[in-house]
Amino acid sequence: MSPTQRQLVIKSGSAKRLHKEHIDYQDELGVAKAKVDELVAKHGEDEWEVKNARRMLDESHRMIPDSEERLAKATEELRNLVTAAMKDPELSQSTQFAEAKKALETISA
Repeated sequence: MSPTQRQLVIKSGSAKRLHKEHIDYQDELGVAKAKVDELVAKHGEDEWEVKNARRMLDESHRMIPDSEERLAKATEELRNLVTAAMKDPELSQSTQFAEAKKALETISA
């Protein structure tokens, strides 16, 4: 395996992992918001449980921009590597190249 093929595998894996992580944070935010709403409806504003749930909601809010930034950087690096690999006829026919392109399509969708 050439160094470029190895980088395609590494960058593809990283981008896919960060994409999944970003989706998980968005899902977690929805769950945390629903929990806060439910607790406020049950207990009002002053309960310790409500305050703790709000703190978790705030933490989820802070994680989304961070995960977006890391995902954007990884996607850009992978896109640049794929673009460079397109110029090499042998490399552009490799399995690693096909998987990297597929990862980009999945992330961009």
